[in-house]
Amino acid sequence: SLSAAISAVKTGSDDEQLLCLDIQENASELKTCLEEGFYPKTVLAIGSERGWSEKERQLFSRENFRFAVMGSRILRTETAAICASFLFQILRGEK
Repeated sequence: SLSAAISAVKTGSDDEQLLCLDIQENASELKTCLEEGFYPKTVLAIGSERGWSEKERQLFSRENFRFAVMGSRILRTETAAICASFLFQILRGEK
């Protein structure tokens, strides 16, 4: 279940960043979220092309995930994961 998956990756410490890619209009830009400070651990939830259900969004909100968007285009799940990983590495200065 989604709840079990969140529990498996979330430590609850202050040094982790919890992000959920979504197509909501009020989501922050992923680039902005990643530039707002360094976190030793970042958890990035990526859903299907249809987006998250309202129930799933509520669960992420209760678990203190911040909603983020990579732009106006809806990407395939596999493509979104690759793009988000690349953006993460570029912004963190990793090679």
